[in-house]
Amino acid sequence: MKKILFAVMLVAVFAMVAMAQTPNAPVSHTSKGPATPFHGSASWGGLAAPAGLLFYGGDSNPSDPNVNGFANGNTILVPSTTTYAAVTAPKGSKVVASGVMFTHVMRCYQNSTYVCTGSQFDPATATYDIRTGISEGSGGTDVTSGSGTQSATATGRSLPFGNGASLPEYYTSVKFTKNLTPAGGTTYWLNESPQCTDESNENCSEGQYFADNTTEETNGKNASFQPSYETFFNSAYFGYTWANVCDLVGGDSPYCEWQSFGVYGK
Repeated sequence: MKKILFAVMLVAVFAMVAMAQTPNAPVSHTSKGPATPFHGSASWGGLAAPAGLLFYGGDSNPSDPNVNGFANGNTILVPSTTTYAAVTAPKGSKVVASGVMFTHVMRCYQNSTYVCTGSQFDPATATYDIRTGISEGSGGTDVTSGSGTQSATATGRSLPFGNGASLPEYYTSVKFTKNLTPAGGTTYWLNESPQCTDESNENCSEGQYFADNTTEETNGKNASFQPSYETFFNSAYFGYTWANVCDLVGGDSPYCEWQSFGVYGK
């Protein structure tokens, strides 16, 4: 009976019906209408905010009706669920990548509200994974993966989540155990996953993380290096194996075009 009810819930979610009211779903924010996208361009290298980014897809926009987030991370409630965002290294690239950053919100369902209280990253570690050749149903080739101490810094933005809830957003980042030298012209898919596995922390048993999108690439750095509609979702918990996130929201649209994530390096 549980499986049947869960399947019915997912159908409702993917049909975009009452998505913001679903306590446990792979997509977080309500999407209502088109945005006016801008795909920025710049030369590879240099600094951006947060400092040290070679690439940054751009900020999420809380006032955009297409602001969206996709389940990503590892909590007691929603284990081992990953969203992979893509970036193509320019030809002739000679940079060295040393870490990855995603923007995240954490949603809980406590006392009839979606807002989490207390520590949202417990323990303060993150896993990372870098791949090439991801396609529908295939995880491609694993280039490198690992884990390390996670840095979490509030972005100053809060994203809407229905029922009047407003979730604080964070830059979450982790350094690679070994630096990566990207091959020019190659597209890499990256994941950074926060953790909440402390059984004594209510957030871990009641919450899940979402990696946010960007529709306008505001404050992006070399944002044009992110190919459109190439974000993939992989989760045994939700029953998806390397699915394009556009499959979760019913087709190509601004809310599945680009992710808000970055690559550190020099």
